[in-house]
Amino acid sequence: LKISTDNSFQAIKKYSDTLDNIYQKISTKYTVIDVLQKFAPDENDVDVSALSGLNPIIKQISNSIDGMKKTEVPQSLALLHLDLINGLQRLEENLNDIKLYDTDIIVALGGISKYGQNAIALESIVDNLANAISKKLNN
Repeated sequence: LKISTDNSFQAIKKYSDTLDNIYQKISTKYTVIDVLQKFAPDENDVDVSALSGLNPIIKQISNSIDGMKKTEVPQSLALLHLDLINGLQRLEENLNDIKLYDTDIIVALGGISKYGQNAIALESIVDNLANAISKKLNN
């Protein structure tokens, strides 16, 4: 991580704007849930080819992680920023595991079960970071 000792309003604002720019580059026409619903519309049907729909989502997560690693982070937000990167990496790993359904069903099912937990955890991480940024910008 590129950690800056500058915790000024301008540094926080620049950091926030950079995260906004990274987020705006994420544009999928569908979600992971959409892909999983096509993959297994009910308990008796499975369409493994639908899992290829995860590829663009995984690529965008990976690109977001790469962008966040290059972002200069004010020291006061560094731990929250690291949590965000780690949360995204967990989702990326889950999605890559899910894609293994054809070759390793145990790993794929583990990925599916962990995805929900990790998505909820990531939402909390994003909220914590957004609240911390907002608090620092409103002081």
